[in-house]
Amino acid sequence: MKEKYEITKFREGDTKETEGVTYEAVRQESEMCEGCAFYKGGGEPCKSPRGWLCVEIIEGEPNDLIFKEVK
Repeated sequence: MKEKYEITKFREGDTKETEGVTYEAVRQESEMCEGCAFYKGGGEPCKSPRGWLCVEIIEGEPNDLIFKEVK
């Protein structure tokens, strides 16, 4: 049986809470995924919440976003 889940799309500045922690989507300023709260490094897949989409499409151009913990 296939498991269904909802895709959550983000724009820069959007916030969302998961497991009691709030995260904000911010524009990526360096290497892909570097600085993201869910980035594992070493070629490992990120551990973002299921269904969170970190690519924003503006005028047909993809822009990568990363998630930062809001303190």
